[in-house]
Amino acid sequence: MTRHFVTLLSYLASIVVMTIPLANQQAMNIHQVFKHKLLITLTVALLAGLHILWDYSQGSIPTHYLLASDDLPGFSNLWGLLTLPLLTWGIITVTKRRVSVHELLHPEKKKGSSEILMGFFSAFTFGIILSAFWEFRLEEILQYLILLPVAIAFIKPVHFPEYLLGLVLAMVFTFGGVLPILFGTVILLMCFVAHMISRGILWFISKIKG
Repeated sequence: MTRHFVTLLSYLASIVVMTIPLANQQAMNIHQVFKHKLLITLTVALLAGLHILWDYSQGSIPTHYLLASDDLPGFSNLWGLLTLPLLTWGIITVTKRRVSVHELLHPEKKKGSSEILMGFFSAFTFGIILSAFWEFRLEEILQYLILLPVAIAFIKPVHFPEYLLGLVLAMVFTFGGVLPILFGTVILLMCFVAHMISRGILWFISKIKG
């Protein structure tokens, strides 16, 4: 069974699994995620371990290099055993605090669970698409597709931590446990800058009209 075929199967399975909660809006409760933070983190650690075992069964544990160049630093997939659980725990913790502060300052308007979880799901789906394009050597399209979140950021904010977590977990199989974090952080920073520019332009226009 070729790596491409296994990759395709994993992506299809991921899409099915990640869209199950979308079919039941009541299941989309961010507070349930907060409540089961340890279980979710342990699950991510287990999946990272299974990924390593699968790599080992194929003969070796891959190393992924910055910009896909052997002349630049590389990171073994083994790093995922550390980075993925820490990232999951950290982002769930930060998101919980963000939601708590929002509910404290705006008790009449609670932060919607679906808004946060949909951000995670959309980033996860986007990460699957990016990984699939890379696996099937569609770099010509990929170089433009990676800028899609930045374009969206001019319309709505997409720089929150849940987007990073979704993107990273979707890209682990193809890029390991370090490069997706670096890539995702850069993309989120670009999205933040784009959104601030957009808000600044709207503010400037409102001042002129006012």
